[in-house]
Amino acid sequence: AYEIGVRLVGSEMCIRDRVYAALKTYSKPLIQAGGKPVLKELDIPVAADSKSCTFVIGQILSNAIKYRKDNLQVEFSARAEKNTVSLFISDNGIGISAADLPRVFDKGFTGENGRRYSKSTGIGLYLSQRLCRKMNISLSISSVPGQGTTVTMVFPTESYLQAAGLSSLAFF
Repeated sequence: AYEIGVRLVGSEMCIRDRVYAALKTYSKPLIQAGGKPVLKELDIPVAADSKSCTFVIGQILSNAIKYRKDNLQVEFSARAEKNTVSLFISDNGIGISAADLPRVFDKGFTGENGRRYSKSTGIGLYLSQRLCRKMNISLSISSVPGQGTTVTMVFPTESYLQAAGLSSLAFF
C-alpha cells in the first residue's frame, strides 16, 4: 500500500525552481543519455508542494530518458492563464501507442514500451497522478509514436485556491 501525503499551506513556488531541482536529480542519467534540456518561460509562480512537484517532474524526466531515441531533447515551457498555470514537458522520444495512452496512470501498467525496457515498473506515473490529484493539479499526456510525448501539468493559481477556500488546507 502506498500512502501519499501532501502538505499545501499557501506555498507558492516558481516552476523554474522545481524543474531545476528535477534536472539536478536526474543530471547524471540525462548527461549519460546525451540529453539536452530546453527551458522556456518558466519564471511563473504556482501553488504546490515543492517536494511532491519535483518528484512528479522527475518521474516525467526519468521516463523521457528511459524511452528516448538518439539526440534526446526535453523541453520545459509554461503558460499562465486566468486561474491556471500550465507546465508542458515535451520530449522527442519513442512515444506511446494510442492503445496504451489511456492506461499510463494505472498502477503497475507498463504497456508496449515497458515490455521492451527492463527498468519499467508501472509505478512512477501512477504515483505522480496520485500526488497531482492531492495538490489539485491536472496531469495529462499526449503522444505520437516515433515522435515524442508531451506531459501537461495544470496548476491552479494561488488566487483561485484562495477563492475556493483551499489555500490553507493540508491534503492527506
